[in-house]
Amino acid sequence: MFSFRPGRLVLTGVALVLLPGGCASEPNPFSGLDESDRTVGGRQVAAHDRPPAAVDGRGVSWADLHPLLAERAGGEILEELALDRRLRELAERRGVSITDADVGRERDRLRENVSAGAGVDAEEAERLVEQLRVARGLGPTRYRMLLERNALLRALVAGEVEVEEETVRRAFEVRHGERVRARLFVSSGESQASEVRRRVRASAAPVAAFAEAAVEFSVDQTGANGGRLGRISPSDTTLPAALRTALRRTEPGSVSPVIALDAGFALVLVEERVPPDPVAFEAVESVLREEVRLSAERAAMDRLASSILGRSGVEPIDAGLEWSWRRGRAERR
Repeated sequence: MFSFRPGRLVLTGVALVLLPGGCASEPNPFSGLDESDRTVGGRQVAAHDRPPAAVDGRGVSWADLHPLLAERAGGEILEELALDRRLRELAERRGVSITDADVGRERDRLRENVSAGAGVDAEEAERLVEQLRVARGLGPTRYRMLLERNALLRALVAGEVEVEEETVRRAFEVRHGERVRARLFVSSGESQASEVRRRVRASAAPVAAFAEAAVEFSVDQTGANGGRLGRISPSDTTLPAALRTALRRTEPGSVSPVIALDAGFALVLVEERVPPDPVAFEAVESVLREEVRLSAERAAMDRLASSILGRSGVEPIDAGLEWSWRRGRAERR
């Protein structure tokens, strides 16, 4: 289904999570603990014999944990390991390497993106990123691996990213040109979309009628919010061409004709047109150029990761791991 989500904060690719944090100075959670002082059930246990956990003083072995961990997240971890290994082999062949500074920039870049996208200060952005870490189970080890993986992907694609003047100009139009405040309705059937259009046009309060129909019938995720898209630009090429055309041609307070999309049939109601910002292109050109470059870089990183993971050769042998792997692959189809 077509789903437009303005203000997206986090970009992810296949097995990629761009999150800040963990670099070489990440504190070791076991630092300061004397290995000889660790006990299980009040009895000192040698490091090589020590179980990974204990319940009421009785050890829980890796043999107990292994099949459960393999089923719970083994497929995801195997995919990450496969991507890591293949990326490092590719980087070695190309003579590409990364430093701790590169990893740190990945952390800083995302924190800045979250801060700008959510309209919060750096401290609040750090808190939001920490929430993402917890939600995705990113402890110190996976945290560091993810940052390194993204830094390596960025280094590998850096030479193929070019920023064209036309793209920067388009970014200026999207950000500072004329925009519209609009609502969206999406239906799986043309007849339902036509009926909603008829009701909206006959209503004395078309915006309210459109919002009610969106909440009740729209299959797009914006439906819960009355179809509200906020302020968007008809020049935004991430939108379907038919939708961009409707945004340009529909008068404020009016509803568009039924639009055929890949995901179904849509209507757009334009509430108002927002005039361009009083900003000269030259005043913001350098900032927009950098944003365009980063966006192109991100797309190239996703393509590279997808091509690497698309190759055969990953063979889960353990039964629980195989189940987790195949489940994950099926969900992404």
